[in-house]
Amino acid sequence: MLYFRGHCGAGESRLTSPDRQLHVTAEDILALLKGALSTDFKGIIKVYSCHSGSDYRVFWSSFAQRLVDVMYDEGYKNASFTGTRLS
Repeated sequence: MLYFRGHCGAGESRLTSPDRQLHVTAEDILALLKGALSTDFKGIIKVYSCHSGSDYRVFWSSFAQRLVDVMYDEGYKNASFTGTRLS
């Protein structure tokens, strides 16, 4: 199991550090994992952050869905993903 933590809102495109100084996108996470995590990874990737699994209305996907999309496109097709809907 792999966890990512940070602050997030519904439909946010990034996670934010507790001090609000660092912002990380799904693409940033993918760049960190490339070469370090096999595309055959069959575990669970959890985004443990308020509303990381919540879309914003019909316009913006959740952060967790954005992470799924970029990772799936790069070959991470065996992992399971979860995000948090509530705070």
